[in-house]
Amino acid sequence: MKKYSYLILTLLWGASLAAVNLPDNIYFHAMQDEMARTKKELHVKGSAKPFYIAYRLLRPQITQEFAADLGQPYPLQNPVSFNGVTVSVYIYAGDKKNNSSGYEDDYYARTVLAGRTADSYASLRDALWQLTDLEYVKASNVADKKAAYKRRKNLTREPTDFSAAPKSSFVEEIPPLNLPPEAELEALVQKLSNQSAQYPYLEKYRVVLRFAQSAEYFLDSEDNFYQKYVPASQMILQALWHTRAGYEEKSSAVFALPTENIAGFAREKSNAFLQQVARSYQAQKGAAYLGPVLLMPYAAAGYLNQFFVKNVRYAKPLLSAVRETDPSAGKFRDKLGMRVISPLFSVFDRPLARVYQTEPLAGFMPVDGEGVTAQELQLVANGKLITLPSARSLMAGQKQSNGHGRLGNVYPRATVTNVFFEAKNALAHDQLEKELLARCREQELDYCYIFHVFPGQPGADQLATAERIYTTDGHKESIYGLEWSEVSSGSLRDIWASGDKNEVFSTAENGVSWSVVAPGLLIDNIELMPTQRKPDQKPFVSLP
Repeated sequence: MKKYSYLILTLLWGASLAAVNLPDNIYFHAMQDEMARTKKELHVKGSAKPFYIAYRLLRPQITQEFAADLGQPYPLQNPVSFNGVTVSVYIYAGDKKNNSSGYEDDYYARTVLAGRTADSYASLRDALWQLTDLEYVKASNVADKKAAYKRRKNLTREPTDFSAAPKSSFVEEIPPLNLPPEAELEALVQKLSNQSAQYPYLEKYRVVLRFAQSAEYFLDSEDNFYQKYVPASQMILQALWHTRAGYEEKSSAVFALPTENIAGFAREKSNAFLQQVARSYQAQKGAAYLGPVLLMPYAAAGYLNQFFVKNVRYAKPLLSAVRETDPSAGKFRDKLGMRVISPLFSVFDRPLARVYQTEPLAGFMPVDGEGVTAQELQLVANGKLITLPSARSLMAGQKQSNGHGRLGNVYPRATVTNVFFEAKNALAHDQLEKELLARCREQELDYCYIFHVFPGQPGADQLATAERIYTTDGHKESIYGLEWSEVSSGSLRDIWASGDKNEVFSTAENGVSWSVVAPGLLIDNIELMPTQRKPDQKPFVSLP
């Protein structure tokens, strides 16, 4: 047994970790053995005691990548396989009213220790041992600082920072990642990227198919554990061109590959992406506008992610010695019982949803990052916010965790998984477009706008291409250079109608991934302003 070089060893727990129902593999053997030793020996005299420890191992498996650019094979520069394990250690020190999570200062800005190691029992034990020592020293230091901060701010009567929870577990087999034949995939990416021949102004059109998945293992000091696999196969599209008005544009899109009919899915996404590029190339510059806007499903999901999802996650703000308020905290935390979105909508968070139709969802989570069984939540009923994600660190009025403490590059915080927006009286797309025109005519507008990508959505071209649809005859023309002016979460209450077709938008931040499943939206009142950005080169034709 290795000796701690700077720790005074005392007995914290007497019982060893039971191995009942744990999978029989080197990952759980390494975590179990190190957890038993750590619980028995780890403590520094005079410092906050550790009372909760969690280990997470992530074993990525990138099997292969296929890429082509402008119809030619493209050699990817990054290696396509990784035979190792990322080891993460989380330690709560102090006590259940004042642990080391939920607080940041200059020294310890909530960065959890993580390291990569070889895929073997001995290497895993060694990595867990070293990271545990380092993390405990940091955690106890932060617990002491947090206690002093709470006394100074008179926060000693706040709810517990670490509530009790029943034991939970989830185990599934890690399936092999089966690929279509290599020759078929190579031909597919070349054929798709060769569509650029129809768009001679494209300077780059790269298509990448990346086949990957990860295995994830978790064990904590309360005997909670899980083993699951994380699908990570992706289609990546990248384009570069100059518009007719002389602007250089870059656009990219990333899609989770479905579980079946990969070729059909890839063709559909490539066609839609290139149509968006074509609209941007042909577009005319837009003028200031105030009125109804129609968001197609993918754009609507990006909009809802920006103005709804980011306001319900991280409901409990961090305590901070370096800033007065926590900018990451959701602003809807004080709006329970209030209408936060159009009464057309009910909103659900579904951590157990793994796919939507055939498309994988990013937030699948049977057990959360604090060992609590994840629950499906109804966040909104008929427009009113009725509940929020919660973790073991409770807010006033919360009685227990609902299993939404998610692990990432920071200690678990309460956030979303897979957010589904379900609307009453949904309309088919042609009806939704007719409703858009009717609303515009009521406001005596000559035209209104349709967006296929929400401005600011990852990968969106910089000029926010839209379609202008005229109220006289419904004909459309492409417009570029429109910026959404002073849009806020209040616009959620101005949603007038919803479509009946959903699309998935998945994203990630600080190591936490989630998905938004949403239909198209007609928003009754949006202000758009023309961009002030200057062209990168002279226009191809003289502007009138």
